[in-house]
Amino acid sequence: MKNLKSIVILFLVINLAACKKDKNKPGDNENDPAIPITDIYVAGYQTSRGSNVAIYWKNGVPVTLSDGIMSAHINSIKIQGPDVYAAGWEGIPLGNGKNKAEYWKNGVVTQLSIGNNDATATGIVVNGSDIYIAGSEHNGTAYVAKVWKNGVATNLSDGTKTNRTGNIVMAGNDIYVCGGEYNGTRMVAKYWKNGQAVILTDGSKSAFANAIAVRDNDVYVAGSETEGNNTVAKYWKNGLAVSLTDGRVPAIANSIAISGKNVYVSGWERSTIKNIDIARYWKNGNAVQLSDGITEGAHGNAIAVNGNDVYVAGYKGNFPVYWKNGQVVQLSDRSASTEMWDIVLK
Repeated sequence: MKNLKSIVILFLVINLAACKKDKNKPGDNENDPAIPITDIYVAGYQTSRGSNVAIYWKNGVPVTLSDGIMSAHINSIKIQGPDVYAAGWEGIPLGNGKNKAEYWKNGVVTQLSIGNNDATATGIVVNGSDIYIAGSEHNGTAYVAKVWKNGVATNLSDGTKTNRTGNIVMAGNDIYVCGGEYNGTRMVAKYWKNGQAVILTDGSKSAFANAIAVRDNDVYVAGSETEGNNTVAKYWKNGLAVSLTDGRVPAIANSIAISGKNVYVSGWERSTIKNIDIARYWKNGNAVQLSDGITEGAHGNAIAVNGNDVYVAGYKGNFPVYWKNGQVVQLSDRSASTEMWDIVLK
């Protein structure tokens, strides 16, 4: 199964004067006010000499976290003060497809699993001195969904059925993790709040939850569900599904951010002209196309919003990129298999 990503959610809005002017306006659709940002972090992996290297870019400057001897990925990145935290996985020598769940703090790696069984870390959140990481580890029978707090694992599933995780967020004192459970024939989309599962789909069709956001006690989850022969990009608000695509072609929702009263979701949809993927984001269900769907494939894997500025990270062709308000920023001039899974504004 392809690595699932994690993503960062920013709650930011336009300007205070505009907020005061419109705060009582019926149907107010403003974003949260913008805050000054100085740094843009984009994280994922890039292929080098046949191996995937865990890498992030800070303001366009690459920082590698693995040596390329074994493949490694970053699925999620967070910044707290001067510290950079990234979560993902790295292969093990002669591992027969097994990977170690890991996180890096300022480039120093910490193993969460020992590599006896396949494992990955899909999301990270930092609260003071506490580090929470979502992921899964195989127990010999099935993948077990987990949260590691400061390196100590708590199981979210009982190990009898495969459970995989997406990202993790913290709202107040509550920890939310999204993902899915295999029911024997299909994946069922779900999330956990403080370890208690909330089921989003009935299991009659395959579905998975890639990303989660919480705002004013409302829980938003982005992912996909199979309808007919294709996957439909969706999000769920408090368990109620909103379809972003019509099912004519495959589509996936990878990340979600809430700003003011607006819901932003990033992902991709297959072109109806050629068999390549188009990077998109949706604002309140309205699609914004980021790539042309003709010359090269592209994905929108992570989204962050600052005032009226919308940032989406992913890939375009074989290059790592992010888009700011639809304008592409290429992070490398070297063509290689590359994909960015998270973006943070600081």
